[in-house]
Amino acid sequence: MKRGVKHGRMTIADSPPFLIDHLDAYRQEKWSSMVHNLSRMKAKDALLAFADKVEANMGSTIDGLQRYASDEMPNISNQKRVESQLVTWCRGEDARARLKSLAQKTSLQEASVFAIAPHDQHLGVAMMLRDDGLFCGLYFGSQASVDRSNTTKKASASWSKEETRALVDAFPDETMLVFGPKSEMLDGNNVSSEERTNRLLEAVQRTDTSTAVGVIIPRDDLLAANADPCGQAVAHLERFMPFFTHVLWTPENDHIGLGKVLKAQKDEQQQRQAAVKSGDKVRITTGMFSGQLGIVEAQAGSNKFKVKVGKMTVVVKTTEVIPL
Repeated sequence: MKRGVKHGRMTIADSPPFLIDHLDAYRQEKWSSMVHNLSRMKAKDALLAFADKVEANMGSTIDGLQRYASDEMPNISNQKRVESQLVTWCRGEDARARLKSLAQKTSLQEASVFAIAPHDQHLGVAMMLRDDGLFCGLYFGSQASVDRSNTTKKASASWSKEETRALVDAFPDETMLVFGPKSEMLDGNNVSSEERTNRLLEAVQRTDTSTAVGVIIPRDDLLAANADPCGQAVAHLERFMPFFTHVLWTPENDHIGLGKVLKAQKDEQQQRQAAVKSGDKVRITTGMFSGQLGIVEAQAGSNKFKVKVGKMTVVVKTTEVIPL
């Protein structure tokens, strides 16, 4: 496959990255049909290959983020329908582990109880392949309560309002809000800066669905032989990155008092782990035996336990067990 160079970025010069069948796989009448699994698998492969090129051209812009993809087959976690194929870059495994206890769902509604994938629980930089084109922007998972709360608090703070509005004003005029399969324009040309920001914050505060903000590259542009969808996607994502870093929760960008909660949890866990002794029943929290119950047989060095799981004895770190 030949490649061209445009504005310093690699582009596909002789063929589009997607086929008509890739986009048609997400027509509404196909959302819940298992018959179209193969078509969606091929579309997902095409999107992941495209994401490789986008990622290479984003460079340090997405350093520290990890890529994830949504399921391509109808199952219980997506309510047995696939409206689009999502690829997100969100916080890495270590950062997600620190927030794990706060990302657990308390709702027993069917729509949320199985929303456990990283893109469900965290804010991410996103591309979404749909029947009408490729969405590029930011994605707030339906259970991304930490990032949603941090966004609302920081954007509402008197000292940060002006900066938040400026970042929203920098969004492209064609920016839209996406709620699951539904979309609506953010109306950058027709409303005030304050109203535009408020509309975005109202969308972020919704808890009944995922919320995305971004731009659609129309399907005709994706399928055109001489188009540069990779360059377009990178340019769009870079427009939304300043807002992403502005609101993403980190220990240094904590506007909801979460640091104190995490410290208290860590102190409590360390106290409980320090009290573990031979014969105690524990649950393993990480590794290949994550979630398994076991009995502590003995200390294995200064920071490890020998734990009997069924008929096996495994060695795990003291920080990887929770006493029961």
